[in-house]
Amino acid sequence: MIVEVALNLPIRKSFDYRWPSKLARTPEAGLQVLVPFGAQKKGGVVVGVKEHSEFSQLKKVETLVDQEPLFSTEMLDLTKWTSEYYFCSWGEALNAAIPGGLALNLRTTYALQITPLPDLQTLSKQPLSMIRTQQTWTQQEWLQCEPDERDHQMLRHWLTNGYIHSTQVLLGQKTKPKIERWVRLLNPDNVKKTVYQRKTKRQQIFEILNESWEICWSDIQNKVNAPSQALKKLKEEGCIEFFEKRVYRRFMDGGLPEIEPFQDLTPYQKCVFEKLSDSLNSGSYHTFLLEGVTGSGKTEVYLHAVRAARELGKSCLILVPEISLTPQLVNRFRSRFGDQVAVLHSGMGDGERFDEWSRVRHGVASIVIGARSAVFSPMKNLGLIVIDEEHDPSYKQGESPRYHGRDAAIYRGFEADATVLLGSATPSLESANNVINGKYELLRLPTRIYQAVLPEVRLLDMKTVPSQKGSPYFSCELVEALRQRLLKKEQSIIFLNRRGFAPLVRCSKCESTYTCPNCSLSLVYHQGANQVRCHQCDFVKPLQQRCPDCGSDQAPKIIGTGTEQVEENLKMFFPAARILR
Repeated sequence: MIVEVALNLPIRKSFDYRWPSKLARTPEAGLQVLVPFGAQKKGGVVVGVKEHSEFSQLKKVETLVDQEPLFSTEMLDLTKWTSEYYFCSWGEALNAAIPGGLALNLRTTYALQITPLPDLQTLSKQPLSMIRTQQTWTQQEWLQCEPDERDHQMLRHWLTNGYIHSTQVLLGQKTKPKIERWVRLLNPDNVKKTVYQRKTKRQQIFEILNESWEICWSDIQNKVNAPSQALKKLKEEGCIEFFEKRVYRRFMDGGLPEIEPFQDLTPYQKCVFEKLSDSLNSGSYHTFLLEGVTGSGKTEVYLHAVRAARELGKSCLILVPEISLTPQLVNRFRSRFGDQVAVLHSGMGDGERFDEWSRVRHGVASIVIGARSAVFSPMKNLGLIVIDEEHDPSYKQGESPRYHGRDAAIYRGFEADATVLLGSATPSLESANNVINGKYELLRLPTRIYQAVLPEVRLLDMKTVPSQKGSPYFSCELVEALRQRLLKKEQSIIFLNRRGFAPLVRCSKCESTYTCPNCSLSLVYHQGANQVRCHQCDFVKPLQQRCPDCGSDQAPKIIGTGTEQVEENLKMFFPAARILR
């Protein structure tokens, strides 16, 4: 049999490999494998199986990583669409869908073939010292020596010419299921006759087991302070049994909240929910754009829609743009749906993410909340997709595959015949245009719930209003408003998206701007350290009085304002206030 394998490389094609008979099972799309690729070994995913190949001499698959497919047919289709739509390789798209704990863990080891190595003296100090003292070294040891690009080029030169040899070993997955030893009560009636006559540690064990029936070995030892021998004795008497149980590492953020009742919907919310309910009951694809002002109760609509989907036996996907928004939404959903909710985002540990992914894959959790990567969660029978704050640019991924989480979720909803709900107080232009063109249906929540009033927003033109003495960037009205908040012992936030003291440093004579030698971007002045810094590549150097272009010794101009300067002004206006930057 011939298998097509997609590799995690920026090459937009799959590669044919022969499936050896020594492997324990027949080939199937979705399996994760290890294959030879040039002089190296690469991890990949089987994306197709066929009888013949146009190539006569094929290498063989070396290792079958998983006995069961890691990807369903639906997920293979989604990742293939991602690769075609966003111009990346299929392997890169598949790699984005693999949680960190399931990624292949390869160890690369280098060994000397000849000594001494030519041009050895050209290496930096640390790599040179390591190679002189070791005949073999791992890639991790090499990277710990902090080699520069010249060192990497020399290493590649030695490999190409056979001066050193590299080998790769599959260490297995970094994260595996967590297995614990548990205790289970057997024949409780017999226990009552023989044990309830005296208050002993045995009796305490049975009282605990009578309540919970089964319990973790370590928990019962902690509660009763019972030695292992006492538990083993009870097992020999046939009163209890030991067994191994898989437990899930949970991302709880403070534990499961108490279950809360659903709130009654307002008339506007009811109109929106009825539209969503009709779409869910139809079982066909439909996309809605929910435009709701801040505080209009969009989240409560989401909760009711998820409940309606769950009553139909459908699973639900909730996407949020930022990891920081996840805990707030998770707590609200867990207060309604309890343990059905799983969380998936890159801020979790490998073990937590692997177990949450496993809960979703095995159907233990039917509601997924996460950032953009959660669009690849292995959900079955998907019925509802909610994309909160759909306008947020954080849904776009910066590195390959450069997919848009919102658009990928909409495509997934289309393929699954699911209802897709985009929520925002300020919809994106793309979504608004899709409403105009009839692709999406517009729903509105125009008022805030509980008669809440939107905060007053005032826009001041600093060219026409008086500024506070000592700073051209603070109006007298703003300073007075801050003073009133302080008198009432309230807090205030001053937002400025400019780090440092000033965004520009300019020569007083030739008017040239100090720029980064690496990025050609303007250097930002940081007064506290008396440095100029590039916020793109982190280049930094002390502020020089001499202009690098014309050589003038005149003091440079500091232009603009940053958070450091705002803090300095606030300390001048309110010396007794506590200010945090």
